[in-house]
Amino acid sequence: MMEIITAKKLDSLSTEKQREFEGLLPLLVKKLIFNSCTAIDSIRMPHGEDIWATGFDGFVHCAEQTTYVPSGYSVWEFGTSKNAVQKANDDYDKRSLNPLGVSKKETSFYSVSTKVWAFSKIAKWENEHTEWKQAKIYDASVLCDWVNSQPAVCAWLMETVFSEEIEFSTLEYAWNRFSRKTSPCLSHLLFLGGRDEEVSHFMNCLHSSSPVVRVKAPSYTEAAGFVLCAMMQDPIYKETCIVINNPSTYRAIMRLGVKNKTIILNYPCNHDVDME
Repeated sequence: MMEIITAKKLDSLSTEKQREFEGLLPLLVKKLIFNSCTAIDSIRMPHGEDIWATGFDGFVHCAEQTTYVPSGYSVWEFGTSKNAVQKANDDYDKRSLNPLGVSKKETSFYSVSTKVWAFSKIAKWENEHTEWKQAKIYDASVLCDWVNSQPAVCAWLMETVFSEEIEFSTLEYAWNRFSRKTSPCLSHLLFLGGRDEEVSHFMNCLHSSSPVVRVKAPSYTEAAGFVLCAMMQDPIYKETCIVINNPSTYRAIMRLGVKNKTIILNYPCNHDVDME
């Protein structure tokens, strides 16, 4: 696993920018769920200025279990305060007393914190809280493991929160950097105007069983611009696709066991490409 985001880094920044992280944490977890689950039936996770909405901080129904998200119903509570144990206890007690119509025995309870808990304390807390189907604590350490296993979310967090460039990026960040090569900036219309048929064919190729799609154009700039712009039109690719800038980073990403993901190789590629 790549270790780009560390628990210490997340904990420190959430302390410095606690108010910002109150609205950011639900969005981070929502992105993690979208990127790591392929069978989401429903999700409600207000973020930003909407975090003051009544009810659970998050509600998810997933048809399949993944490493970090259970199958069935789950409710989520988030905290950035220094007293993470007290926050988790308060949320658990409040929601257990009034589960808002949710069946506790059929629903998993998740408490997510940007602070680090001792492993023994997490195990003790989870064993003592048994009113729900299961009760889980995701502290900063677990959260960072989850982030580092999902390259698109890791890149987004580095770009938007830490303002640091790494050797792979989100699709949107790659396009913004690419488009600013000229003044005024390059526009989507330059690459997609009058190319509806080509865009349709390209997207069909992406959805096919072929693991590798190559785009031929008169120049690298035209090919790169077309690919970035076309994929930006699809909200799923915009959320989950990453752009990789060198072979060593490609190999590191593939060692994560990335599956069912679309990546763009933004460099002269003279090596085998394995997307299985």
